Amino acid sequence: MADSQTGEPDALSAPPARYPAGVEQLRERNARLELFVRLSTQAVADVTDARALTRDALTQLATHLRMVGVFAWNGPADRMTLVASTVPEATSGVLRLHADLTPRDPADGIAWADAFRSLDTARGATGLPLAALQSHVVLNCPVTETLQLAIGLVDSTDDPIAPEDVAYAASVLNLLALIHAQEQRQNEATSLAYTDPLTGIANRRAFIDQANRHMALARRENRAMGLLFIDLNRFKEVNDSLGHSVGDDLLNQITARISRICRTSDLLARLGGDEFGLLLPLTGADGALAMAARIHDALLEPFDLAGEAIQCGTSVGVAVFPDHGETVDDLQQAADTAMYSAKHSQEPTRVYRPPQGQSAHQALLVGQRLRRLIGGEEGAIALHCQPLVALDDGTVREFEVLSRLDTQDMGRLTPDHFIPVAERNGLIVDLDRLVLKQTVSAMADTDTVLSVNIAAPTLYHADFPAYIGTLLADAGVAPHRLYLEITERVVTDPGRALTALEALSSAGVRIALDDFGTGYSSLTVLADLPIHRIKIDRRFIQQLGTEPPLQRAIIESVVAMADGLGVSLVAEGIETDTQEQAVRDHGIRLAQGYRFGRPEPMGR
Repeated sequence: MADSQTGEPDALSAPPARYPAGVEQLRERNARLELFVRLSTQAVADVTDARALTRDALTQLATHLRMVGVFAWNGPADRMTLVASTVPEATSGVLRLHADLTPRDPADGIAWADAFRSLDTARGATGLPLAALQSHVVLNCPVTETLQLAIGLVDSTDDPIAPEDVAYAASVLNLLALIHAQEQRQNEATSLAYTDPLTGIANRRAFIDQANRHMALARRENRAMGLLFIDLNRFKEVNDSLGHSVGDDLLNQITARISRICRTSDLLARLGGDEFGLLLPLTGADGALAMAARIHDALLEPFDLAGEAIQCGTSVGVAVFPDHGETVDDLQQAADTAMYSAKHSQEPTRVYRPPQGQSAHQALLVGQRLRRLIGGEEGAIALHCQPLVALDDGTVREFEVLSRLDTQDMGRLTPDHFIPVAERNGLIVDLDRLVLKQTVSAMADTDTVLSVNIAAPTLYHADFPAYIGTLLADAGVAPHRLYLEITERVVTDPGRALTALEALSSAGVRIALDDFGTGYSSLTVLADLPIHRIKIDRRFIQQLGTEPPLQRAIIESVVAMADGLGVSLVAEGIETDTQEQAVRDHGIRLAQGYRFGRPEPMGR
């Protein structure tokens, strides 16, 4: 194909054949044309195949030349790298790969020095530069501003090299330049795809790929593999107060500090935002914990940000293959769960622990399901109601709301199977609010009194009283129709509990102390808190009628205390006639248990 303006042959066009029209020459010409067409059509499509075809073409060229060499360099000509060459001793003239060789390296056994003496002249020539010194020809082609490629040809005789060979070599050289440019683009694209653009370390994609590779190695060698999730504790505060550019500076400084303490085999990655992952090949729990401690130590010194000394700690979650997961996805979920648990408990590091009675994989599935529910991605949590009965007339006075979690693999789960997961994942506040929102919404259509269990972190949340007030007002539900049930664990921090409970009680919401008798609350503390109801734990109730004298005395004291404080009592877990009669004998007026009704779906 010719240039439309100059009429000159295009560099990628097949070179003319000027050999005598003998059979062998025609065969050689056809073979060259076939190779060149394949090179031209495949160079851009498939770099690997194009490289192999180029090698075939150079070998073809060497059938009647003594030596052919391909060189590349980024600097002075005397520091060229020999990429490939043919030598007469090599069988069939096959190209051999070399690395880091100069033209004058005697180990190569090829005398290229004379051929490159005229390289500067060749480089400065117009068009595709050539330099002919008797039986030596050098062609060079600029690929980029800094990179040059060259082909050196040496004839087997002292005759000048045929123009056909020079033109053919020039075409191959242009294809080599094209291949190299494409490889460079592919390398740049790969680098962008696997590198975090801000910090320059691996991104999530690279992290997952490497984790899969190292997990396969650990499985093969029956070894462990550690995985750390690292979350910055004050990053949002820095971003909001000092600006995003300062936040970016903090991320880069943290990256530098953690990188300095990593082994060459470790992989640090930025997973997104202020969250990092650290892959520890062939490392067990002890080694992973030791690395977590080193990370905390490395970040103790304040960071210099916009002229201010800023402290920024981390929460680290640790998971280990195979103990905490058999796949990379499971291991990531476990480390993420442990990290949120560390953040929620205000501890620097937590190792993943599946809830009692659940495998690590099951706990991860429960955590994923809870996240989807809370995020509004699918469905709602199932609410059941169990009646509270007045023993004097047998009427149902109220209902306690009990949540259930539906899962595809494990069926319907009761709170003791998913509440610990929510607490460890830092999801308990959001989960409690989801249950409250669904409950209050259902209350708008009835005049029933309902009670809902809430966890200590939910009660202690700064805006919780205001949240409840808004929720009830928006639904048009009177506050006195809602009981919030708390456990004795809340009462162990009476100062924080008093502030929240007084605000709720002042708004008209009523408070019940659940599972009384299982914790450490004292009667004095109870007298100071705005409690409207005490629910005696089933472990006391189930022994009524056969209880020892000391336990009978305790229950009688609780009944007397409740009467003195003006709070109601509920006996939980009643299942038999004997237990019901014993509760009546002690003067307890409200009861709950399977004897009066099992939890049923709300609305049934």
